[in-house]
Amino acid sequence: MEFSLWLMPKADTAARIYQSIDYFSKKHGGPVFPTHCTLLGSTGKDFAGTMKGAETLAAQLERHYIRFDKVSFKDAYFQCVFLLCEKGEKLLEARSAAEKIFQIPAQQYMPHVSLMYSDVDTEIRTAAVSEAKERLFGESCGDEEVKLIEPGFWAESLQVWRVFPKDKKLESWENVGEFKLS
Repeated sequence: MEFSLWLMPKADTAARIYQSIDYFSKKHGGPVFPTHCTLLGSTGKDFAGTMKGAETLAAQLERHYIRFDKVSFKDAYFQCVFLLCEKGEKLLEARSAAEKIFQIPAQQYMPHVSLMYSDVDTEIRTAAVSEAKERLFGESCGDEEVKLIEPGFWAESLQVWRVFPKDKKLESWENVGEFKLS
């Protein structure tokens, strides 16, 4: 069990992205999960230490805009298909502050918003990237409820999630706290 810190978008943007998460889950058999940008995959602390640190961190962070760069994929279950986010100044400052508060050595950071968790092969990942581009940004996307209206999102809050990395169905994952950004 670990505790993870997620930056959460405004509800309208989260709902649009969630529709694609749900779509790819149904199409490829993966789990559904809330729209989020992971700020810190693991705090390395227990519950009390994580909650105290998250509260301190959220008080230091301002609401900030996270811009999408492109749709991409990796050969990793939890980074199967995702919206890669630009490494903007405020986002990198938030990551650095999280590492400092939780006493974690600086690590390479790839900010992203996952669209699909899965172990599917590269061919399916590549096809899903093309489909996600069309669903979220494409001119021929006929569903205005799915298509993104902004090239990113405002990070509104910081959520704390109790995660079990070996639980690929996410059945044991739980949101245990949320803090608004200033």
